[in-house]
Amino acid sequence: GQSKAARLNFLVARVKDRRSRPQEVESYIQDIRNNQLPAGLADYHKLLKALTERGWVDSALEIFGIMKKDDLQPDVITYNMVMAACSQGRRWAAALEFLQQMQHEKVNPSVVTYNAAISACEKGKQWPLALDLFNDLQERIIDPTVVTYGAVLNACRRGQQWKIALEVNGDMTNRGKRGNLITWTTAIHACYASGQTLLALQLGGEMKAHQVQPDEKTYDLLLGAAASKGYWKRAITLLRKMKKDELDPDIRAYGFVISACGKGGECNLAKDLFDKLYDKCMDPNIAAFEGAINANLRTDNAQAALDLVDRVMRRQMALSLPICSAAMSACSDLKQWDRKLHLFDHMQTARVAVDSKIYCDAIQTCGILQQDERALQLLNQMRSEDLEPNNAAYTVAIHACTERGDSRKLEQLYPDAVVACARAGDVNQTLGLLDDMNAQRLIPSVCTYSAAIVACEASLLPGPAEQLFSRLRTQRLQPDTDAYTAMMKVRSSLQQWGDAMELMTEMLTNSVEPNEGTFSTALTACAAAGTSSDWETALQLLVGMEQREMEPTVRDHEAVVAACTSHEKWDIAIDVQRCANLEGLKQPVMDSADSPSSMRQTQWTIEAFEELMDSGVTPNADAFREAIASYLALGQHGRVRELRAMLRDCALNDQTNNGGGEDPAPLRNHIPVSSRDRRSGSTANQFPRQQRLPAHGGRRSRHLAHGRPARTRRTPADSGSTKDASSDDWHQDGSAQQQEEEEHKEESPSKFRFAPRV
Repeated sequence: GQSKAARLNFLVARVKDRRSRPQEVESYIQDIRNNQLPAGLADYHKLLKALTERGWVDSALEIFGIMKKDDLQPDVITYNMVMAACSQGRRWAAALEFLQQMQHEKVNPSVVTYNAAISACEKGKQWPLALDLFNDLQERIIDPTVVTYGAVLNACRRGQQWKIALEVNGDMTNRGKRGNLITWTTAIHACYASGQTLLALQLGGEMKAHQVQPDEKTYDLLLGAAASKGYWKRAITLLRKMKKDELDPDIRAYGFVISACGKGGECNLAKDLFDKLYDKCMDPNIAAFEGAINANLRTDNAQAALDLVDRVMRRQMALSLPICSAAMSACSDLKQWDRKLHLFDHMQTARVAVDSKIYCDAIQTCGILQQDERALQLLNQMRSEDLEPNNAAYTVAIHACTERGDSRKLEQLYPDAVVACARAGDVNQTLGLLDDMNAQRLIPSVCTYSAAIVACEASLLPGPAEQLFSRLRTQRLQPDTDAYTAMMKVRSSLQQWGDAMELMTEMLTNSVEPNEGTFSTALTACAAAGTSSDWETALQLLVGMEQREMEPTVRDHEAVVAACTSHEKWDIAIDVQRCANLEGLKQPVMDSADSPSSMRQTQWTIEAFEELMDSGVTPNADAFREAIASYLALGQHGRVRELRAMLRDCALNDQTNNGGGEDPAPLRNHIPVSSRDRRSGSTANQFPRQQRLPAHGGRRSRHLAHGRPARTRRTPADSGSTKDASSDDWHQDGSAQQQEEEEHKEESPSKFRFAPRV
C-alpha cells in the first residue's frame, strides 16, 4: 500500500514538473483506470489540482470521469477543481453541464463554482451565458466576490456591452467592494472597446477616488481612448500623471500622445514629441508615425509626410485607412503618380481594407500613367469585392478598352458606366455615354435607360427624359417601375396630370408592379387634376397601397383628402383623415382644438351627421360618438344630452329585437332607408364597399353618405332645441340629465383630427 501511495505521489510530482509531458504520465493514469493505485477523494483532488495547474484539461476531465465510475461522490471542492479546468480550456459547454450535474446531485454550488463557470463562458466568447450565470448567482443569494465581478466585466468587454459593464461596476461599488486594478481596468477596456471614449476616461478618473492605483496597462487604455478622439490635452495630462505615479512611459504611451496631438491639430507639439523619441532611444511605433504624418499633412508639409510614409512602408508596418487616403491625396497634389500607386500596392500587401474611393483613385492614376491593363485589372478586382466603381473609374476603363479595340468588354462597361454616372447625378456625362453607345451601335438595356431617365427627372430636365422614354419604347423594351415613376413625375411637373395617370394605367396593364413612389405621384396627380372621377381613383390607389402592404405617408392621405374635398365629398374626406390618425402615421398633421382647421373639421362632422339624420338614416355608434365630441367642442351640451339618450335607446331597441337572453347586436350598420328617399344620382355609394377605408383598424362596413335631399339643415346654433315634444327619442328625465352632466365633466372637449387641404 505504501508503494502504491508513493507511486501516486510520484505521479502528482511528475504532473507538477514543468519539464514533463502529458505522454509521460499517461501510464500512471492507466494504472488509476485499472485500480492499481489508491484513489480516494483526497487523492483525486491532488491530481485534479495538479492537472489544472498544468492546463492539461483533457486529462483532468478524464480523471473526473474515472472518479465517477468508481462510485465516488464528488463534492463542491471536486466540482470547483474540474470547473477551473474547464475555465482554463475554454470548455464553456462542459462547465454548464457540470453545473446541471451539481443541481441533479443536490450539490450546492459556491461562488468559486460560479466564478469558474463565468470565466469559462467569457473565455469561450459566450458573454450572454456569462451574464445569465451572474444573474443566476444573484438569484441564489450568493454574494459575488471581486473575482466574480472581474469575470463578468471581462464578458462585457468581449461583447462590447459597455452599459452592462457600467451597471456591474456600479453594483460592485454599491455593495461596498471597491474592486481592484483588474476590475477597474476591465471596465475601462469595455467602454473603450465599445467606442465610449468619454466614459472610459471618466472611469479612469474615478479609480483613485476608490483608492485603486492605475498601472501601465490602464494608462495605455486611457491614452488610446484620448488618441482615438484627438483629445491631446487629456493625453498630455495622462502622460504627466503617469510620470507622477513613478511609471515609466513606453513607446506605446508616447505613440498615443503623438497620435492625439496629430488628430487634435496640435501639430508642432506632435512633431517635437516625435523628434524626441530618438533622444529617448525609442523606436517609433505605428501610432507615433501616424500622428507625425497627420501633423505634417495638416501643416501643408506633404513632402515630409510622404517621407514618413516611405519609412513606414520600409518597415512593413500597416497604416490605417484614413492615413493612406490622406497620403494618396498628397501624392495627387504633388503629382507623384508612381509613388501613389506604390502606396496603393503597399496597402494591398499589408491587407488594409481598401474602400471604393481608394480603388477608384488608383484606377484614375493608372489612366494618367496610361497603364490600361492595370486599370482594367483593378476594376475587375474592385467589382469582385462587391465595391461600386464611380463614373471616373468607368471612364478610364472605357478609354482603355477603346484603345485596345475590345468591343465585347465595352458592351459590358457602357451600361454600368451610365448607371454610375446617373447615380452620381452627372447628367451630361450620362447622356454623353448614351450617345457613345448609339454611335457604337450598342443597344442600352432597360436598367440603363431607367437610370438615365431618373437622373434627368432629378435634374429637372423633362426634354431629355421624354426623348429617352420615347427611345425606350421605340426599341420595344418594356419600361420598368423606376422609368414609369420618373416619367410620371416629369409629366406631373409639367401639369400634365392626365398623361401621368395614363402612364399609371399603362404600367398596371403591362403588369409592372408600382412602388410607393409611383402611388404617391399618382395620388398627387389625382389631387391636382380636379376631374369628376379623380376622387374615386384616389381612393382606389390608397386601397391599392394597403393591399400591397405599403405604408401611405401623410402627403398621400392629404392628396386623397384634397381630391375628395374638391368634389364636396366631405364625409369620405373625414373618414380618410380619421383612418390616417388611427393608423399612426410617422408625421401626423395635427391641429389644436382652437385652430380654424379644427373648427372647420368639427363643422364638417356635424353637417355629415345631421345630413344622415335628416335623410332618415340612423347613424351607427361611432358616428354618434363623433357627433357628441363635436358638439362638446362647440359647447352645445343640450344637443349632447339628446344624442346620448338616442344612442342608449337604439342600443335598447336592438337588444329587444335580438331577444332578451342574447347579447345586444353591435351598432355598426346603418338602418337602410327606402329607395325612393335616396337620390339615384348619388356617387358616394357607387364606390365599392370592399374598398372603403378602415376607420378603426379594420374595413368599414357602413355607408358614410347618401344623397342630399332638399331639407332644412340643423345648424350648431339651434342644436340645443328639441325636435318634437311628443317624440320619445328626444325625451330625457331629470336623473338622466344629471348623469349626463356628470359624464360631461369627464369628457374631452375636443378631438384631434387631420385637417384636409382643399
